[in-house]
Amino acid sequence: MSQDQPNSNSPEQVSSPPDSSLAFPLPALIDHVRLLTEILQNEQELLLSGPPEDLEEILSRKMLASDRLSDLLERSGLGSLFEGSRESLAPLPENDSSLSELKAGLLHLSEIASVNLVIARESAQTVAGFLKALRQSEGDFETYGARGDLGMTLGSPALVSTRR
Repeated sequence: MSQDQPNSNSPEQVSSPPDSSLAFPLPALIDHVRLLTEILQNEQELLLSGPPEDLEEILSRKMLASDRLSDLLERSGLGSLFEGSRESLAPLPENDSSLSELKAGLLHLSEIASVNLVIARESAQTVAGFLKALRQSEGDFETYGARGDLGMTLGSPALVSTRR
């Protein structure tokens, strides 16, 4: 989303407190959660198999979209409904499907972000392990072991989301 384009979800339009007028900011919030979910799914694909140089643009987009979502939630007054752990989330009104959709979208977003964090950490550990192995060899590069290892233990990703 270009910063030069007018934005129908501007913070000025999403400033009503949580009351009977909640329906107004919800479409903007739900759309933004969908946008951020798409960005995080693209990030996950790049973390798993994409060229690392493409991550810079995705990370910039993710930061901007995350800041925007935080602002929208704060200005709408809905942020307090979704704070805390999953178990402690405030109960939503029975018949408000838009709030339920927003809650489900935020939980899905949280799941994807958690998986991406695990993938990024494990990638960093793998790189650190290879660098350590290279430093320890002090220029004497050894061949791989029978199992294809370099004398270090690298586990598989602990958690991979299959949910889209």
